[in-house]
Amino acid sequence: MAICFPTFDEIQNLKVKPEIGELYLLNFLKNSLDDSFEIFFNPFLNGDRPDAIIMKENQGVLIIEVKQEKSQALTLKNY
Repeated sequence: MAICFPTFDEIQNLKVKPEIGELYLLNFLKNSLDDSFEIFFNPFLNGDRPDAIIMKENQGVLIIEVKQEKSQALTLKNY
């Protein structure tokens, strides 16, 4: 299970609540990646705040921005 910063509990208690798509992505990544991955939610990055940054030592970095128009239009499926 990937390591999440801040913790999932802290993310759910943030003043500005994450969108459903962001929470779905975080939950999927946390449960799909092993503990060699670090996930940073909404970090400050050179003046920007991407939704997530995934890092793995000696491997690389992936920056993710979740886009959704309306949460009512979002359909979640498990594969």
